Amino acid sequence: MPGEFDMAYCLVSTFKYLLNESDARSHLRDIARHLRVGGIYLLGFHLSNYDRAQQQREHWKGSRDRISVDCIIDTSQPDPHFRLESLQSTLKISENGRIKTMRTAWQFRTYDAAQVRAMLQAVPELTLVKCYDFCYDSSEPRVLEDPWEDVILVLRKNRDTRTVNPRKFT
Repeated sequence: MPGEFDMAYCLVSTFKYLLNESDARSHLRDIARHLRVGGIYLLGFHLSNYDRAQQQREHWKGSRDRISVDCIIDTSQPDPHFRLESLQSTLKISENGRIKTMRTAWQFRTYDAAQVRAMLQAVPELTLVKCYDFCYDSSEPRVLEDPWEDVILVLRKNRDTRTVNPRKFT
């Protein structure tokens, strides 16, 4: 139902699965439509560094009982023209001496701080009221800028976007 929620959230960069600007703006408008006036949308994702000259690699390992997981995530340099970044994950899962390898590849939409601001300007239903990093320390708001990668945007529905039929009230 439109206007029935006080809060919504989308964290851990899943917003970046929307691979074009039209889908991203549509998503934000849909969220706004379902928030009450003054409702909050928390949106978290990684900003892109278009000057990064090489691929990045994240590597972690974990184990419990007789299962161990070795994960490598390779990220390509973000493309500023197409605004896409390619990722590939390789999981090596060892259980009882048997090893399974799983590979997954996907793409993300890229954003720098200026691109985020431009996108938000195109969706007047939501206003950026605060910005944080992934430390989630509410006593330390940040400025939306490029030198840091992780952002949590606090967006507020700033007006009712539903159309009112003026004849209904005459």
